[in-house]
Amino acid sequence: EGNSRNWIYNGGEWAWSEMIEPERRSFGLDMKTLPYAIEVEHYNNVAGSHQKIGVVHAGVSHNHESWGDFLSSLEENNPETKRDAVWLREVLSESVYSSFYEKPLAGVDLLIHGHTPVETPVKVGNRLHIDTALVYGKHLTVFEMDEDAFHTFKLVDKGV
Repeated sequence: EGNSRNWIYNGGEWAWSEMIEPERRSFGLDMKTLPYAIEVEHYNNVAGSHQKIGVVHAGVSHNHESWGDFLSSLEENNPETKRDAVWLREVLSESVYSSFYEKPLAGVDLLIHGHTPVETPVKVGNRLHIDTALVYGKHLTVFEMDEDAFHTFKLVDKGV
């Protein structure tokens, strides 16, 4: 119940209002099965090398010296690590002021995340922030790994 209220408050109202009760219950159970982070092995044709790419909604806090440490903490069901994976905002704000976030996160070539809206995608160390505020009517950003390029799309309301 508490998680659904939080989700609705943070932009999920449109989806929640479209579901009937059995769908809502099923949706909540399905959400619990999703991973907090994923790892992608990617062969970059331009660079001619394999890359390990981490993807997490909000980021990896300064409490973790490496991607492996972060994943281990998630596997151990650490509630603080889980909360940070979904809600962390300090990475971007502190990255401007702290040298910790400027050094690459060990164990991963690139870490992609969002949650904290930015005007344009920002890369600090090996952390790539790509949330360009679609939820606020701004833009959706897609990162094309092979080209090391961003594609930004503007939401158009067609009154449907």
